Amino acid sequence: MDRYFQIPYLKNGRTKEGADCYGLAYIILHEVFGKDIPELAKVIDGREVSLVIDVSRPLVDATQVETPVDGDLVLFFKGQVPAHIGVIWNKGIIHTSEFRGVVYEKLNSPYLKRFNKREYYRV
Repeated sequence: MDRYFQIPYLKNGRTKEGADCYGLAYIILHEVFGKDIPELAKVIDGREVSLVIDVSRPLVDATQVETPVDGDLVLFFKGQVPAHIGVIWNKGIIHTSEFRGVVYEKLNSPYLKRFNKREYYRV
């Protein structure tokens, strides 16, 4: 996973030259776990992320799970809207943000506590 920590943050980025939180999840799921999620052109405020796992019309076959394992997606919510996404790895999460870049942290980190809800999905 070390190679992913070098990817700079880039809003709406979907490559190793730059990625946002969705782009990083897209890259890691494909390269490490052999799973594909749609390459959404841009993620403005989380609504597009919610379309990926929308139960009525999913863009990808994902199942909500209670206990995540490596390679599962985790959606973080602000209110009822998904606001952030990451990939479960080694009992934590790999994700990226504009001000912190790509990081690994435990799910109970202070940074992640700012979200009011999380859901786990297996692709």
